Amino acid sequence: MKNKKVKKQSNSISSSSSQNIANVSSTRLKIERVKVSIRIRPFNEEEKKRDSSSPLENVDTKNNILTIKREYDKKNYSYDKIFPMTTDQISIFESTSKEVVKSVLAGYNGTIFAYGQTGSGKTYTMVGNFDNKETKGIIPRSFDYIFNEIKKDKEHKYNVKISFIQIYLETIQDLLEPNNKEIRIREDPEHGVYLEGVLWIKVNSTDECSQVFKNGEKNRVTESTMMNAYSSRSHAILIAKIEKNIVLSKEKIAELSKESNEKIKAERVMTNSHLYLVDLAGSERVKKSKAVDMRLEEAKKINYSLLILGNCIQSLTETKPTYIAYRDSKLTRLLQESLGGNAKTSLIVTISPSGYNTDETISSLNFGLRAMKVQNKPIINKSVDYQALCIKLQEDLDKLNDEYTELKIK
Repeated sequence: MKNKKVKKQSNSISSSSSQNIANVSSTRLKIERVKVSIRIRPFNEEEKKRDSSSPLENVDTKNNILTIKREYDKKNYSYDKIFPMTTDQISIFESTSKEVVKSVLAGYNGTIFAYGQTGSGKTYTMVGNFDNKETKGIIPRSFDYIFNEIKKDKEHKYNVKISFIQIYLETIQDLLEPNNKEIRIREDPEHGVYLEGVLWIKVNSTDECSQVFKNGEKNRVTESTMMNAYSSRSHAILIAKIEKNIVLSKEKIAELSKESNEKIKAERVMTNSHLYLVDLAGSERVKKSKAVDMRLEEAKKINYSLLILGNCIQSLTETKPTYIAYRDSKLTRLLQESLGGNAKTSLIVTISPSGYNTDETISSLNFGLRAMKVQNKPIINKSVDYQALCIKLQEDLDKLNDEYTELKIK
């Protein structure tokens, strides 16, 4: 089936807009912190040849505590969930991502992203193999869940669109329309932060999502380095926009005609939510990766954007942050609502078990600890279902016309 392309337009990536008219200010917002999980990948062949030692002294999956030993020092790290080397892809999705995806269908914004050094398993965790039941990652499993739930829901109709971008050398590129060079981040009081000019494609099944993703993935920048044979040189963000409306059957129309206008305004709503699925490029030490020329420039930009991401998270953990540097990087600008804003966010930190990567592992673990302190205020993104409201108003108008006709006859 061919994917239906949707005209390029300015689309909201934030739901801090005035569209959320059903979210009255008197409602007390529930605060939720970012959920953080650690995934340990197995030793790769290069690490086995180099050094089979590991700084991971103890992996306590029952209490979710990880003990790291470096020389004569030991430190315990505690997270929401710790996954050992043998963890399969379905367990990762069920534990880290399913609830976020479920909440997006309920009208919340959601973000799932993987963080870690290059070669630590981020892309495998997020993408895996779309066509393999066992090894497919969070992204294909998220769409499996979305369309299975949509199929079961007989009371609502859904409109699902996706866009796919990369941030490469601090520029935003549309992976679904590579010739489009005018993707810019905008912000206004009504839409909040959004991407101007990005292409959205309407999808109706996981298979369609898979094809769109594969088409975009072909345009993503990847190269071989000393640290990773297939290294992502850009941050890739797949965005799903889900609109949910009530199904207006004959019975629903009859039901609506008996209700007051105010009740319809309060209850007959539609939801507009976004799911951000983020595969970050990996941080790397140039001395290890031996990056030169263009690879060196890519590494600098990647490390810079990840540094800003870390700085923003550090600022968000402070009691009274004076300034949060979202605007210092395209990545943090786009993830602004996911970190300290209106979204439910899950972070998977991927680490290598090798002693050769101990410094990078500790750095990633510390990033995860800081991220656990970040608090969001997710809200359901509601707006009035004007179709339902229109039916009620038309019904009232018809009654007034009938009464006027009767009076005129008399």
